Amino acid sequence: MKKVMFYTLLLLGLLGLVACAPTQQTDTGVTITSEVDPNVYTIKLTMEQDLESYTVGHAYVSGSSINGVGSVSGRYWEDGKGILRGLLGSVDPAVDFAQPGDTIVIKTTDRKVMGLIPGDTVTFACTADFEPVCAINETNSTQTGKCVEIWEFDYCRIMDIDPAPKPTAIPGN
Repeated sequence: MKKVMFYTLLLLGLLGLVACAPTQQTDTGVTITSEVDPNVYTIKLTMEQDLESYTVGHAYVSGSSINGVGSVSGRYWEDGKGILRGLLGSVDPAVDFAQPGDTIVIKTTDRKVMGLIPGDTVTFACTADFEPVCAINETNSTQTGKCVEIWEFDYCRIMDIDPAPKPTAIPGN
């Protein structure tokens, strides 16, 4: 009787672990088992270009009260996140999806990045986020076909900034 009770509880516990596996919804709307990375990564990223070139958005708006069309521009964040592109100098601990020397794009929740300039080398604390791309199974739209696992740096916050070298004046100018 004790063995039956033990194995029953063990089976229920294992089923509970399987049922509690983290899931996420893909861009195609299918729910899959999610991968979770518990690490926090320290990365050094050198800004490659002026942030204005990819943080300025342009949109057209219309106003019903004046029946006109106008435009707006300015820096923007989507869902509380901005993006940064730069040259990866180092990452600790190491990851398979990004190597020093790679040009990468990270997502950040730190609005101070708007003050960075090309050549600044910035140390960030980041998480690694699982973002799979999955096809829908031809015969059942609630099941996935093939999936490609994609990881990216997300929720990055500035830890330190090594400013870009200031240009030196040319004698005689």
